[in-house]
Amino acid sequence: MSDLDAETLHRKPDDPREMRSMAELVHLIALGRKIAVLPRVLTTPLRDDLTTIPVTDLDPVTLLLAWPAHATSRSVAALAGAATSAVSAHA
Repeated sequence: MSDLDAETLHRKPDDPREMRSMAELVHLIALGRKIAVLPRVLTTPLRDDLTTIPVTDLDPVTLLLAWPAHATSRSVAALAGAATSAVSAHA
C-alpha cells in the first residue's frame, strides 16, 4: 500500500449518497482519476480496459454474513453453513 501514497485512492465517503454506484467508480478508474482497493468479487468479471494486481501487504478483513432473523430459507441455511465451515477450515 505504501507504493500508492501519491495516488488518488478511493476512500469510502462519509456520506453514502456521495457514492452513486460501483459503475461510477469503475468509470473514474478507467479515466485514470482514481484507483481503488476492492475485494476480488467486485472485480470479476473486469472491464477489458482495466487490470488488477493482488495487494499482499494489507491486513485481512472481517466479512459478515447477515440475513433476516425470521428467515427459514434452506438456501440461506446452506450458505450460513458453508460460511461457517470455511471459517472453521481456515482457523
